[in-house]
Amino acid sequence: MYQSILAFAAFFVLSLSGGAQVQTVADLTLKIASGEDKELFYSFAAGDEIHFSFFENNNKKMKEVEVTAWPDQVRFAVYEATDAREQKIAVPATGVYRFRFRNAGIIGERVCRISIKRRAASEALQLFDTGVRWEERQDTFYRKGNQEWPAYTERSEIQKRRVPVQTDTSVVNIMEKTERIFSRSGMLYGSNASEMKFRLPQNRYLPDPKNIETASETISWAYWIGVGDEADRNYRDANLKAASKLAEAAIGLNLLSTASGYGALALLAVKGVALFSNPPKGDNVRYTLWNDKGESLDSGNSIVTYRSMDRPLQGDFLLQLQNDNMIDGINVTVRVIAVVQTKTFREEPYIVTKRIPAPPEQRQGNMVLRTVQTPYVAGM
Repeated sequence: MYQSILAFAAFFVLSLSGGAQVQTVADLTLKIASGEDKELFYSFAAGDEIHFSFFENNNKKMKEVEVTAWPDQVRFAVYEATDAREQKIAVPATGVYRFRFRNAGIIGERVCRISIKRRAASEALQLFDTGVRWEERQDTFYRKGNQEWPAYTERSEIQKRRVPVQTDTSVVNIMEKTERIFSRSGMLYGSNASEMKFRLPQNRYLPDPKNIETASETISWAYWIGVGDEADRNYRDANLKAASKLAEAAIGLNLLSTASGYGALALLAVKGVALFSNPPKGDNVRYTLWNDKGESLDSGNSIVTYRSMDRPLQGDFLLQLQNDNMIDGINVTVRVIAVVQTKTFREEPYIVTKRIPAPPEQRQGNMVLRTVQTPYVAGM
């Protein structure tokens, strides 16, 4: 009994070693009845290292302990063993792994202590979901007498794909400009109309669109148009209200940086939350916003106007402004920002399962349908 306690303690010391990156996936005790198989399923990411240990409490042999990359790649197996300590299993491709414990003894329960840990390949994979989701499907089987076999067998194959490992969001200042627009009667000094042009950040895919390692895309943008001092005060008040709300948005969206003084407009573009209002009095301006296809996106006549845009997200734009006052000129301020999302990708091998029909000589007997469950990586 004393030796068993020492062995059990040594098992836990081993399972806890290996560095800060090692994460516990499972730490449990399994009771396996005579003639019974028990299976555990977990997902692992390409590049992971599985740390696997088991220990039979009463030093009794297990008929078989096997770790398989689902459905058919055996990565580790022992037979007629009482324990296996700190087995390190490389994960070449993202997939589901099955841990099978078989007790073929005629008499006697087996009680196994099991430790499954993972060392992530990188910091970006620390939060990888090791859970497994299950899907049901109808499968065909052949039955002849007391025998039954599947109409299809499953074979695994490694393929590659690109997956995002980091997403950052930034707010880019596109334009901030104040324009003096003269009255209709003051056109001797200048025009009562003005035009402003701007362009949204161009989407970039590096090194090229077919082999993307980094992608930067405009995901939304917003503009604010205001006339005179009352509009400016309204804008500053909105920025004060936006400070805490924008901080929350920054945490949730990995917001890298915000153009100085654009808190409320950034919140409008990122979250669609408007903190602006229209002053009760002041001079108005007529405006029309056009895209580079000659389509009108917005128009109106107001002291303050603002809008968040989720399309179009590329191209050139023209903002036309007009002062319809007969005597007074106006100062119109226009602010435009864009929200740019940058994603970094890595190439990841992953396991896909292919179904292969049974050979012709096995396609005999009665065909029956049965509901079966298939495991998949939780995050896929």
